[in-house]
Amino acid sequence: MPRKPTQIHRDETEFLNKWGITAHELALVEETSVSAIHMRVMNFGTPFQRRKKPSHWEKRYNKTLGEIADELGLHPVSVMVRERTYGTPYCDEQLKGQGGWNKGAKRVDHDWRDLPRHSKTSTATYFTLEDALKRLRKLKR
Repeated sequence: MPRKPTQIHRDETEFLNKWGITAHELALVEETSVSAIHMRVMNFGTPFQRRKKPSHWEKRYNKTLGEIADELGLHPVSVMVRERTYGTPYCDEQLKGQGGWNKGAKRVDHDWRDLPRHSKTSTATYFTLEDALKRLRKLKR
């Protein structure tokens, strides 16, 4: 296991000078390893990009699948079914007067975001230094 850098090492890094945040702090915010942050820089040229390409949802709606699901109060699978069936997840006008399982929000005793397979559903491909610093401040409280 690599040695955790001391505060002296973190204060004087090229990474901090170039990106405005240390790799260690960014890894803490992103809940990943420092090596993964450095790999992002090698692969994408920036530590603020999580995937190679934006998802279908980010390209089409400028939101992640999880953000759309939160906005509509639906499960992500229901959002996908709405898009496949009606061409858009925002199809409430088309569903008016219809019955059916996919009509609207269903309230259950557990939240879909608590399931491990949906833990990264709401993470966008690109983010900014301000977003990372805001989350770092929340973690340090």
